[in-house]
Amino acid sequence: LVAQLCRQDDACFDLLVATDVVMYLYRVAKLFQEAQRVLKAGGLLAFSTESASEAEAGSIGVVERTSERFAHTRSHILALTEETFEVESIQEVSVRLDGAAGAIVGDIFVLRRKAH
Repeated sequence: LVAQLCRQDDACFDLLVATDVVMYLYRVAKLFQEAQRVLKAGGLLAFSTESASEAEAGSIGVVERTSERFAHTRSHILALTEETFEVESIQEVSVRLDGAAGAIVGDIFVLRRKAH
């Protein structure tokens, strides 16, 4: 996804949707940087994450699970996006079912690109 965004012109999208994507990224800062670049002012970025607790993820805000997916803390995501995006909504949801582990809790974020 990040590689594809890097090929796009500045301010060319009104909406980006990335469901079941962020959990495969350890470092998400570049995704948010490129999303901010390609979204028009006021454009929306909607994405899902698997949730990690602050205790589980520690100061880095992300943890690799046994599923080989990455779970991010809400505070980590918000810290990376606070300068360039406004929060429209964050909703805690079950992002998927994982066999014996059951429902995997995550967040659906909808962020609006700030006009700078």
